[in-house]
Amino acid sequence: MNTRILLGLVLSLFGVSASAVVGGEQVADKDWPSVVSLRYFTGLGSLETHQCGGAYIGRGLIVSAAHCVALAPATRAYACMGGSGTAAMNNCYPLAKSVVHPQYVAGSYDKDIAVYQMASYPKNYPAVRLISEAENLQLQAGDNLQILGLGSTAYESYQPAYQLQGAISPIADIETCNNQIAADVPHAIADEDFICSGKQTKGPAPGDSGTPAFVFVGGEEVYAGLVSHGYNYMGLFTRIGRYLDWINVTQLELLGPLDFTKEEVWLIQDPYQSQPFSLTLKNTSDSTIELSEFDVVSEHFSIVNTNECSLLAASESCQLMLDVLLNDASHAAAELQFSLAGETLIIDLLALSQAPSDLLAVYDSPFDAWSVSGLQQWSSLLDEGIAFEAGNEQVRQYLVGDIEGPGQLALDVFLGSYSGSGSLSVSVDEQSKYQLSGDCKAELAVDIPEGIHSVKIAYQADAAISTQANANSSVGAKMSPSETHLYAQILRLSFEEQANELSSIDCDFSSKLADELVYSSLPVAESGGGSIGFAGLALILLAWIRRKQVA
Repeated sequence: MNTRILLGLVLSLFGVSASAVVGGEQVADKDWPSVVSLRYFTGLGSLETHQCGGAYIGRGLIVSAAHCVALAPATRAYACMGGSGTAAMNNCYPLAKSVVHPQYVAGSYDKDIAVYQMASYPKNYPAVRLISEAENLQLQAGDNLQILGLGSTAYESYQPAYQLQGAISPIADIETCNNQIAADVPHAIADEDFICSGKQTKGPAPGDSGTPAFVFVGGEEVYAGLVSHGYNYMGLFTRIGRYLDWINVTQLELLGPLDFTKEEVWLIQDPYQSQPFSLTLKNTSDSTIELSEFDVVSEHFSIVNTNECSLLAASESCQLMLDVLLNDASHAAAELQFSLAGETLIIDLLALSQAPSDLLAVYDSPFDAWSVSGLQQWSSLLDEGIAFEAGNEQVRQYLVGDIEGPGQLALDVFLGSYSGSGSLSVSVDEQSKYQLSGDCKAELAVDIPEGIHSVKIAYQADAAISTQANANSSVGAKMSPSETHLYAQILRLSFEEQANELSSIDCDFSSKLADELVYSSLPVAESGGGSIGFAGLALILLAWIRRKQVA
């Protein structure tokens, strides 16, 4: 093949393979949780192979290449976050909208940047730190660029990765860059638009489009560029620092000027004692905003003070104070409403009574203190662990305990949920360590630092539809048979002073839409017979085949 390869036309092509990045090596998913794989949704319960990469910047927003929007349109794509290999189908969330830079010119890769908005996203999920304007201006030839990718390991191959790959490549000066690509580019590229890096033995490859690249500032990884295209083995990365203003403007258009959580869950240790809690509201715009008409209608929640949040200057945050008193109630839910520029905003509030539990009596429990809370009751399965299973209802379940480190907490977990609408998370001192979403089995190893630390295991899911569709999942089928898709099971919970285990996550993508299609096609038992017809049988068969393909 001619050595002057036009990578720009193939960096986004895809197939099936087992590696990525030319000259790279396999890197751990947990070290790069903000790397996103954009995947096309078939509508029959399956995701097509990796289309493009992206970087999670927080609040449900993803930055990718503009030319990726045609390959992974927001209306038919999912963002699978921080996973490759057997974890590739974990944490897959539907996309809602995409915004392409208004000056993007297809084919020329000018202004090759876009922002996706997710329809749902995991709470407290780690996001990249965007490079600042000053840091961007300080980048120079010879600085190391951390390249990541889920694409191919060969320029001649169009097959996506099985495991996340990484490589360190020096930034090339603009003269060297233009000389190397001159035979394929009719005009010189501008240093302010692109970062150049790569050579025949190392660089981005087909399938890596949109994937983030990082520089190191004070030992910290900083999001500096995204894979756009390349020529003659030179990779061209869209400079993130060039588009900070546009990213901020787009964020304001999609999310509004106020940054706040849409749901707050508080665990109450003493339900007969009034508990103070606070909500953080942040103005993300460059002008002052006014908040008004704060109201919560509930016998359990009351607003203490809103004065601090009435006027928020640019980039300013405030703490909205509330009191919660459960008394005899096991839980309480309410809506906090307030107004911004005539628009009513809502925060869902949920308070759960937290009580000591003997659920872990069957274990040699590492917890000095253990408590349980939730909308429903967890049940002990003795030698099979602890579990929860739900039908057509909302699930919010929490297990909390204190552990004294250093050491490693090990959990064996089964999870049944719809991708993007159900999750099981493990956090240490409120810092997320693992999140599972979909049909998953996992062996999780959580490092606990020296000292006493709070560990929280949270299981959250939306209402399930009664269906047998999960029986077709190779992961879900390992659970006891069920007519509902929501369940969580912890089979092992142990603590060792030495960190000697590695985590393993194996997930299947699970679509509520596909389950509903299958369920709605099934014959009604009370109808006295009848037939679902050839179309119904075909739909069930196709859905079953699709689910088996991702097994």
